[in-house]
Amino acid sequence: MPVQPPQSPSSHLILCIHSGLVQRYSTPSSPLSPVTDAQAALNATLPSKPPPPPGPPLALPVFSNQDDPTHIRLLSRPLSEFQAIAMHEHSGWLQSLAHDICGYRQPQATLYRLDRENPVEWTPVNPNDPLEAKIYEYKPPAAVRLSKQSRRTNQSRTQTERENASSSMRNEVFARDNSCWFCDDEEDSVNSRIVPKRMGDEQVRMLGREWCNLPNCQWDVFTTQMGIRLCLAHNGPFNGYKIGLRHVPLRGVDSYMIHFFESHRQSKRMHIHHSDQLVNGHGYCITAPNPTHPQNPPAELFKWHYMQCVLKWFAHEDYTSLSYIRLSELPLRGRDDDDSEYDSGEDDFSKLWPSAIFDFGRWEKINGEEEAARSESVANWVSVQSLE
Repeated sequence: MPVQPPQSPSSHLILCIHSGLVQRYSTPSSPLSPVTDAQAALNATLPSKPPPPPGPPLALPVFSNQDDPTHIRLLSRPLSEFQAIAMHEHSGWLQSLAHDICGYRQPQATLYRLDRENPVEWTPVNPNDPLEAKIYEYKPPAAVRLSKQSRRTNQSRTQTERENASSSMRNEVFARDNSCWFCDDEEDSVNSRIVPKRMGDEQVRMLGREWCNLPNCQWDVFTTQMGIRLCLAHNGPFNGYKIGLRHVPLRGVDSYMIHFFESHRQSKRMHIHHSDQLVNGHGYCITAPNPTHPQNPPAELFKWHYMQCVLKWFAHEDYTSLSYIRLSELPLRGRDDDDSEYDSGEDDFSKLWPSAIFDFGRWEKINGEEEAARSESVANWVSVQSLE
């Protein structure tokens, strides 16, 4: 029986990978055994043993409206949404994100495209090729483990013992950044975190090792490089993976292109004030307020944050439904555990708008849902470490 072409909306772009090339994450036994050290805490985020080598590559993935055992769809949205974000990078943007999702530390592999009208063979993609409403497959030479997704969902509060560390980090970030990274605003700004604090010290160090190539990384959640100064208008979207910074190395200085992920769907304004001008923020290039400061966040951290933006808006259910594909985050936060921390060091709502205390309380209540799938054993261990 001949292989049927993929069944998908003709306006959609789909990125997939052969399921035989994906290392699955280990499933802990039930009930979970007690977690007593860092290695045990990380076991839930490490892949199982590599699968056997896959068989000969298929001529094309067999997609249907039911589960497809041969391929995992990673990203899928209408072509227009991909084009709005990729802009002048074209297919090179998609190849770069495929590499980030499919094993960032591995050599970049080849991206192939399947013609819907002539589904006979795959065509290698040139980075300068325009994106098309077709099926793309990323073909690494060996098995890879997929990057995990951060959800930033917990907003409940408890008391902890690390408030001094939080205040110190905020002071260091403000001493380094004299204004908001996005719009030069110096008023009502906060210390906004690139990596959620509730991921805990061990997972922060894991990001340092895997993404920033720091084998002996000693970071913790209060390391200065984890935060940037943002105004209130940009802090929320940045924390919610609605705004990302695309790394653009120019003239030896780390530059970043602002990408608004939500605006294209909800027709929100994308203008920002920068250098005393009102500019179109989407696609606008910026540098750090203090570009040569040695404590600026590494570009790789922004790359990780940008990938999280892409996963939030473009990830297919095949990817999001994989077992243990979400990063573990603490189920409860401490009073100092905001992913954005105010300059005052306390919850001084008198410096904000009159109804701020009620608005923030309502916001915390709405966002206080606990994620059922979180590993309670891992979270308990990280909580204990946070108090030491």
